[in-house]
Amino acid sequence: MRLDNGVEISIDKVESRVVAIAVGVGIGSIYEEPNQRGISHLLEHMMFKSNKWIKGEELDMMIEGLGGMANAFTGRDYTIYVFEALQESAPQLIDIACKMMVNDTYQLDEFINERNIVLSEIELRDENPSSRIWDLGTLSLFGKSDMGDPVTGYHETVESITLQDMIEHKLRNYVGGNIKIAIVGAVNDDIINTAAECFSRIAPGKPSLKTPSIGSPSDLRIKSNGDGAYVSFSISMPNEDPVDTYLRLALIEFQLSDGASSLLFRSLRNKGLAYSFDVDWELFPGVAYLQTVVEAIEPDKLDLVMDQLQNVILNLQDLVNKEYLNQRRKYLEYVSASSLRNMFDRAYADSYFMIKGLPFNMPSYVEALVPEYWKLEKYMIKPLRKSMAIITP
Repeated sequence: MRLDNGVEISIDKVESRVVAIAVGVGIGSIYEEPNQRGISHLLEHMMFKSNKWIKGEELDMMIEGLGGMANAFTGRDYTIYVFEALQESAPQLIDIACKMMVNDTYQLDEFINERNIVLSEIELRDENPSSRIWDLGTLSLFGKSDMGDPVTGYHETVESITLQDMIEHKLRNYVGGNIKIAIVGAVNDDIINTAAECFSRIAPGKPSLKTPSIGSPSDLRIKSNGDGAYVSFSISMPNEDPVDTYLRLALIEFQLSDGASSLLFRSLRNKGLAYSFDVDWELFPGVAYLQTVVEAIEPDKLDLVMDQLQNVILNLQDLVNKEYLNQRRKYLEYVSASSLRNMFDRAYADSYFMIKGLPFNMPSYVEALVPEYWKLEKYMIKPLRKSMAIITP
């Protein structure tokens, strides 16, 4: 349903002891000005501090006292807050979430403290190669640009953000036409009515978002104090049909990294080249990217790992045949069934789909994967650009 202020709310009724509410806002780092990079992530932190109605020290206790929990996630083009609680507590939890969204008053001392926490988080990211390699990967693919900069920003940009900057950022972007809410679980009429009433208090409007800048790809290699090497291989591709792109990338990730029979597990782990690897991907208007990271590689195996990564990803269609698909189809069913069990994750995904303009909720997404799974052309990768980022001892 769509409220008069533009807020969209999706309802997915599921037999469950709990209800999850995800509030998605269509703002993230790629829409920020370069000198304020990281302001969306900083605001995400501040949302859990004092507001007009609730002291920051009381907020966590109130949520947990309702038999619930909350968390939040900032991406390149979204910020999503997820709340989950026992069904009987859902109306009170919705009220708390709504107060967080509409609040426009923050304490300066709490802001300074939380900005210091984010600066510490950035320092930890920069000193930890397992975190830093992900940011280096997107930087190598998209250059120093809106798309290439880290979501959390840089020390100098976050340090320069003022409380007034953050409040203005919220007032511009946390408006009805930019907010997508998903409610999943044991939803009843009381919960729906409470959500409609509470979230109607959000100011109407639709922000004017800039077209994010994209730089040129360039391989990067830096040194760290650790013993192992870290590699990111990233590719970008056109996104002309978001539904097709989303399903294609989901299936590519599944075949690359899900389970012990996945292609990267066979190519890296089973050959003794690396223990830890992961795949991430994202889509935006006109472009999508896929990033694969391998961690803690013995330096003398680095070249072999790089060769294996490129060979598997760029020749994926040759490795995924009908026999391979048939052998792994039940595992896809298992992974899909597992994804439907968690109300928290389902609400997050439903809100994400709405922000991206994808016509899914979790059940319909899982259903849409099945026919696409068997189409071999879905596993063909034709990169617009590609890049390698490497951290060596």
